[in-house]
Amino acid sequence: DAFTKYEQDSDLRYTWLYPPYAEHRDAIGKTDLELQPKEYGELLKRCDAFEKGVLDAAIEPGDRKVVEKKVREAYQQGVAKLTEAQRTALGLKEADLERRVSFLFSPAMHELLQYDPRATLSKVRCPVLALNGEKDLQVAADENLPVIRAGINAGGNQNVTAISLPNLNHLFQHCKTGAPSEYAQIEETFAPEAMKTVSDWIMKESTK
Repeated sequence: DAFTKYEQDSDLRYTWLYPPYAEHRDAIGKTDLELQPKEYGELLKRCDAFEKGVLDAAIEPGDRKVVEKKVREAYQQGVAKLTEAQRTALGLKEADLERRVSFLFSPAMHELLQYDPRATLSKVRCPVLALNGEKDLQVAADENLPVIRAGINAGGNQNVTAISLPNLNHLFQHCKTGAPSEYAQIEETFAPEAMKTVSDWIMKESTK
């Protein structure tokens, strides 16, 4: 059997799929709801609501066993609201429960879901240059740069430069889509304009 591996962001948009089939490239940056015909819209809205319910439960602070219990309950409640046909269509089965819980509570994923960087950002006192590739699908520029700036400003540090660099991906390479599946196909290591942005900022800050 063929298996597809994928990653999604907090809004359930695909950020990475493997194998890198042509149809997978078209899915990057989109949700299941955006990818499917309109007749599946209501069904997929239910699926998105279900997935977000599970994620919301997973990021609650507290004892691991208590949170795991809440995740299992959220999963079971979400599945219970669907008909058998809907469960089959969405690939949601009771047998998936342990696999999903194991993934959410792997050490790395659990730490990632629990971590809120705002407290750390508010303690930063040095000048900051925050860069994002405009086509970064792993750390979205429009969502993250304003939060980084606001988090640092909240601690009283106003010396923050946040820049979204056009047509660059997560690795600051020129790209077509920004999909991680493109990384190995791109010969460029680091875009010259990204390097110049960094060097110009360092020179400016060092002369203050």
